[in-house]
Amino acid sequence: MEEHSTNHYDIPGLILRRGQSFSFTVTFNRDYDIEQHQLCIRLAIGSRSMISKKTQIRLLVDGTPSGNGWSARKIPIEDDEIKTKKNNRISVQIDSPSDAIIGKYNLLVEVRPLKKDDKNFSNKQNLTLFLIESDIYFLFNPWNKDDACALSSSEQINEYVMNEHGQIYLGTPNKPLSIPWYFGQFEQSTLLTALALLDQAQLPTQNRIDPSIIIRIISSKICSNPGTNNGIFPSSHDKKIYSSENHGYTSSTSIFKQYILSNCQSLQGGCGNNWQHAAILCSLSRSLGIPCRIVTIYNTACQTDGTQNNDIHWDTKQRPLQKLNSDIICSSHVWNECWMRRHDLPNDEQDWQIVDSTPVQMCDGIRRTGPCSISSLRNGELSFRWDSLFIHSTINGNKLHWIVYPDGYMELLDVQENIIGTKIITRSLNNEFEPEDITKTYKNLKKLSDRNDNLAERTKNDVDIELKISDDIEFGDNIILELNANNKSNEIRTITTALTIFIISSNNQKLIFSHEQPIHILNLEAGKNDNIQLKITPQQYIYYGKQDNIIVKYYIHSLIKETDQTFTRDDNIVFNKNDIIKPILDEDVIETGKPILLGIQIANTLSRQINNGRIYIDGLGINQIVPVNRSFAPKESTILHIKLYPTRIGVSRLYITFISDDVYSSTQIIPLEILHEPIKEQNEPLLKTNTETLSKTDEKVDKQTKENEPISSSNISDQEDKTLKNEEQQQPLKILSTKISDEYPDDRTSNISPTKFDLSSADDDDVDDIEELNLKKNQDESSPNQNTDSSLPQDSTLSLDKDKISVDSLDGSHDRRHETDNKQQLK
Repeated sequence: MEEHSTNHYDIPGLILRRGQSFSFTVTFNRDYDIEQHQLCIRLAIGSRSMISKKTQIRLLVDGTPSGNGWSARKIPIEDDEIKTKKNNRISVQIDSPSDAIIGKYNLLVEVRPLKKDDKNFSNKQNLTLFLIESDIYFLFNPWNKDDACALSSSEQINEYVMNEHGQIYLGTPNKPLSIPWYFGQFEQSTLLTALALLDQAQLPTQNRIDPSIIIRIISSKICSNPGTNNGIFPSSHDKKIYSSENHGYTSSTSIFKQYILSNCQSLQGGCGNNWQHAAILCSLSRSLGIPCRIVTIYNTACQTDGTQNNDIHWDTKQRPLQKLNSDIICSSHVWNECWMRRHDLPNDEQDWQIVDSTPVQMCDGIRRTGPCSISSLRNGELSFRWDSLFIHSTINGNKLHWIVYPDGYMELLDVQENIIGTKIITRSLNNEFEPEDITKTYKNLKKLSDRNDNLAERTKNDVDIELKISDDIEFGDNIILELNANNKSNEIRTITTALTIFIISSNNQKLIFSHEQPIHILNLEAGKNDNIQLKITPQQYIYYGKQDNIIVKYYIHSLIKETDQTFTRDDNIVFNKNDIIKPILDEDVIETGKPILLGIQIANTLSRQINNGRIYIDGLGINQIVPVNRSFAPKESTILHIKLYPTRIGVSRLYITFISDDVYSSTQIIPLEILHEPIKEQNEPLLKTNTETLSKTDEKVDKQTKENEPISSSNISDQEDKTLKNEEQQQPLKILSTKISDEYPDDRTSNISPTKFDLSSADDDDVDDIEELNLKKNQDESSPNQNTDSSLPQDSTLSLDKDKISVDSLDGSHDRRHETDNKQQLK
């Protein structure tokens, strides 16, 4: 599968890119005579495939195009020796269109006897179908210029489709804080989850062509709708004010495996946060072949009514009115950009499309998700679907501060222009540990600069006030808010400042607790400047939840008594992560099947004790939680040793984080390489494409034939026994084996035994119009091994119900690119 760039997928079956060809070889139980039989290939997707819906493709193996971009033709068998000695093999090449339906297909071989006189169909009751017992997956193809997801740059494809490792940026515009993340788009659980979400949404199979439709559906299923259980995470509006649970996710695969093993039910114990939602949507998109990246927007209007004004209301005592302040501005918000062609845009424009998978309660009750074209957004063209007006208001706008009098009258106090979407970044293509500023792709920065100049000209205040706050604040520290006031007038100025603290649930933005500090009064002499220090102590926020479960928000209102000049600010406090762990590896190159001895140094740099810690480890097929059954005193340091058994090969990384009741550490990564071992013969995968497999199959067929031949002198020679040949011609034509491949050999495929579909008992009318094929029914009636699928890991089963995907032992040690001894790894 190297030609299709899918050899990294760890999933049973054949993974293909649409718009490219693949081939397979059929081996019959006797010579195949093209004068007596006609061969057709069927590709069926969905539980109820129909030709009329283009969910069943029927191809005559003669090179004739089907009219929708599909075709099948016979190709020469490369091995000349096999070709001259045997006539029971046929190699077929299938060409797929660049707009093929995405998903899992079944491959069937149809054999019809022909009349000898006119080559028309003989009795249609003799039609026989053989189901090839291997799933075939078609994905989007960014390498194909005609595909809707085509990218012209190989550098971009390597990053936005093939890279399994990424950085998610939080923090502040001046000091972005990166979170390492393992996307794992090639692991089995990722692709199964993507297809399961489309089934959960009941998206018709024939509509799974357009990436904009597919990505909109998948993004809406990251979180469940209120009152339902149809997403990966539960709805944030069905939970308590805040959750004390934190699963320490450092990878998408750990989330997907829980989702699959729970029979596609929402995870329990928390609804995740916006950057986790974006991370798993990125994994799902890349798994399907849709280029995707993660983008961080600072100072985002998370809940807006579609306008560019975000209103903050204050009472006459300089305190915020929480009941009126429904517009929420987040310090940072993370969403995705997906690259695709949109036929509803001018000239079928290809562009990055904004997709937001975090659910937001809207005034009209509609969840907004995109995709929305960035170029259209930048140019102010907001009439195109989807949700352009809403998304535009989340990254553009002003903040208006109002005073509300007791009689309900409101007066505008202050305007902060262009305060929304102040900086937009993503991971750099040139340096994976550095962010790239892409604000200019979203906004016309020159127009914004002109607006700010106009604002400065019309401002006539005589006291300048500037707020300073440190970027290095850890959870549990004292928080100092410093106001620098400069009196430019010739008279004394009296400044009264009020500070109000809100503790808000990070899950659903609900208010948990509020605290009003006493008003601070400063008499500032003419021409002088002075500082006003406001302090938030740990006791005012630390006991209301963990660092990732709460938001500490401040409101500052300063009033100059003599002139009624006001200065108002509100924002969230951004805490640093604690670097209290350091992973240590004695060997960074390990042979597969052997354990890894990982050392983790834990150093408590805090001034308080750390209790009930847990270590989370992801990567190389590992998703492991290690409880630490001890406490760590302040300034204490120790090293723990953990034995791990990776299930994937190649160069990759381990992701390690530490979470306790008191601290959430930053994620640490460490590189590791797992080397190949010789593949054991008894563990060879079902599907192989190399010439060695062909030879082995020939030997097996020859051996079976020779065992049935009578012992005579003719058996020793290369000449066939004529009597045996006549008897063989009278037997019904059957398929002994099938070899599926693309243009390059790959060790993930091998010979398989197909299931026969016999329609000999069907009525003439039924056989005459076989446009509908119920695969599940036929498979249940005809498959000799209904409860097994030897292409799965040992001790694993895959449900034959095409509507539902159910995998057991998903965590079993297994790698499709290299078979290993499961017993040894599971010790």
